[in-house]
Amino acid sequence: MRVSIVGGGLVGLSLSVELARRGHAVTVYEPEPLARAAATRSAGLLVTILPDHLLPLALETREFVEGLREGLVRDVKALWIARDKPCMDGVLRSHERYGLNSVWAHDPGLPLFSGEHAALIEESIIDVGGLMGTIYEWATRLGVEIVSGARVTWRRGYGPSWKGETLHGEVVVAAGAWTGLLVPDGSEYFMPYRCQAASIEGANPPLPIEDDSLGYYIVPVSPNRSNIGDGANTPLTDPDEGFIPDPEDSYNVLERYAQRNSRAWESRVLQVWSAPCNTTGDGLPIVDYHESGVLVVSGLNGAGVTLGPALARIAADVLEASREPPSIFRFSPSKRVRPGRPLEPYDVCG
Repeated sequence: MRVSIVGGGLVGLSLSVELARRGHAVTVYEPEPLARAAATRSAGLLVTILPDHLLPLALETREFVEGLREGLVRDVKALWIARDKPCMDGVLRSHERYGLNSVWAHDPGLPLFSGEHAALIEESIIDVGGLMGTIYEWATRLGVEIVSGARVTWRRGYGPSWKGETLHGEVVVAAGAWTGLLVPDGSEYFMPYRCQAASIEGANPPLPIEDDSLGYYIVPVSPNRSNIGDGANTPLTDPDEGFIPDPEDSYNVLERYAQRNSRAWESRVLQVWSAPCNTTGDGLPIVDYHESGVLVVSGLNGAGVTLGPALARIAADVLEASREPPSIFRFSPSKRVRPGRPLEPYDVCG
């Protein structure tokens, strides 16, 4: 089978490797340098605070990344501050079912968190830069043709085209926030928005923190530096605007963290960065054939590093007609974008 993939980010490259391993001929069309991929702006946290139907996909992603090269994944304990105890207990039961060693934090070792609904959960930190470079190397080693600087457009009556020629074979659109521009009526199903994080120096926590109560996360990346953010979700009219950060948002996040750790105001913001993310009407991804005949894999709602490679495997199965996509990932009326902020389907307490 010959497959043309539009989009050379984490999902597109993961899919290319999966298909090439299965013996298919693959071409990836990517308009931008690899460093511009949305995944390269990620904090690198592979989240496990997920509903039961999504947690196995996160664990599959971890296994996929571990199989590419040693040293890309580092398992950690993270402190999760839940909104309520019933929700926390439900997540811990789910973790136990899937073999994760997560426990209620009777004493998380941080006095500021006393009295909160806290758990020490098993998560992973991924070296995203290393992952993107490694997966690119794997793709080229397996014979995947990667066409850089290829701005694919939609030709009415012909479909995705490059330089005036229709793409060959099965076509997959995995173009992240640009997906809505590359399929007919795509804006009905996909809404781009800005994801943002900041690198700070000082006030490092001893372990990653996901604070659902105050709405932020912080991930230590060195003895004195951390990445901090809240998954800022400002809707965009132009996906390229997602690469323009809003420093005020990062200071608002830092203010929330300061409610837990007063030393946060002593920290220094080193860099603020952002990327365009993409969501659907119900906040869950789409892995399904569009009525135009192309397979769409998009709408990961800021969870690309956590779910991307696993969704790529699902897409490969769909292309080989070995299984139908799960119903939650199919085009449906619930996927149509509604006014307002993107939903947070990965918030198990929401």
